[in-house]
Amino acid sequence: MPDLPTVASYGFAGFEAKEWYGFVTQGGTPRAIVTRLNQELVRIINLPDIRSRLLDLGADIVADSPDQFGAFMKAELVKWSKLLRETGIRLE
Repeated sequence: MPDLPTVASYGFAGFEAKEWYGFVTQGGTPRAIVTRLNQELVRIINLPDIRSRLLDLGADIVADSPDQFGAFMKAELVKWSKLLRETGIRLE
């Protein structure tokens, strides 16, 4: 798409957009349950056959703590909100 303006041309030099996936649960879920779910998901992601398949698909595997993932999601919200606000892009 050579005629499509880049994000950098709108004043967002160094802007990076990545596809990511994560697991979330309902707010107020007891911390012990969140911790256990996280431990099991990290264990499963690190099983050799699962890890190999994800890497074969080109995934960058990140298995953070629930707090780290929460901080990441908040940062993504700030980044994308700023882009939408400053460029006037509207979601439809």
